[in-house]
Amino acid sequence: MPRAPARRRRGQEPAPNPAPAPAVPQPPPPPPKTTVSPKVWALTVVSLIAFPCGAAYWKYGPNFFLPSGSKTLHLSAENWTRDVLPSKTLLFVGGHHRGGTTLLWELLAEHPKVGGFGTPFQTGSDYSEGSFLQDVMPTFGVGSENLYNGQHGREPFGLGSYALAAPEQVHWTEETQAGLVTAAAQRRLLNQWGYFWQGAGAWERPFWLEKTPTNAVASRYLQALVNLGIESEPGTQRDSRARFLFILRHPLANVLAHRPFIPGFRSIADLMQNWLMVAEYIAKDRVRPTPPLSPWLCGLQPLAATWLRRWPGELGSGALTD
Repeated sequence: MPRAPARRRRGQEPAPNPAPAPAVPQPPPPPPKTTVSPKVWALTVVSLIAFPCGAAYWKYGPNFFLPSGSKTLHLSAENWTRDVLPSKTLLFVGGHHRGGTTLLWELLAEHPKVGGFGTPFQTGSDYSEGSFLQDVMPTFGVGSENLYNGQHGREPFGLGSYALAAPEQVHWTEETQAGLVTAAAQRRLLNQWGYFWQGAGAWERPFWLEKTPTNAVASRYLQALVNLGIESEPGTQRDSRARFLFILRHPLANVLAHRPFIPGFRSIADLMQNWLMVAEYIAKDRVRPTPPLSPWLCGLQPLAATWLRRWPGELGSGALTD
């Protein structure tokens, strides 16, 4: 028979309770989920697209957004040689980059008989240079300097460097590029440029103006190309449809003006050599090297940049005459 538990004696302390088990730490509750409404996402995406596009439109206008294939006329070679070119003289401005070609182009475009491509807002191109508005001739790397200069093994090209390349790459003439002096190339070039002459309201003007500094090394090719079919023009025969104005700035001032645009890429000596090579190509294209020393180019007028101080009273007599 089991014994009954003994009664607690008077004054005896109660037995202590066992210690409680330590509490297991609980992980903190997850933060509340934040959700972005579709409207906020849509507004963010639209802003990321709209701001760059708005800035590009503000500077370059609607033509910047059009595909290059749509920025052209569709006249045939016969239309050009029979209907358009007989009443036109093409005035090409060239020289060294950072040498005053843009200022000269802007001044000439003020003449009521002269029509240009219009402003960068109208063309969608930096400085409205014709080399960026066609695909018949090269741009000589201008605008793509980061792809060429300063990289090991790359040949110098582009702004401040392009004239240092091999002569067969740089000097475009009717002889070195004979295979490209064709009616198809003439039609393609004039249709692409004609789109911008027409868009700027210059179609009815007798002088069409195009400005690209690298015209200084491609003038003989340009002359041969635009003169195709000139022998069939009705009326009085003329020697050329092209006229050239090349502006020369003091070499040291010109070299220093390049530095903000190509920092670290080219030395002063290289930039000076590039200036000298461009000037040499201009000199070579002025007169044939063999007797009777007739001029290669018709209507070539080299101008010193200091001439601009005297504008408009001393424009050369042959610049705006047929």
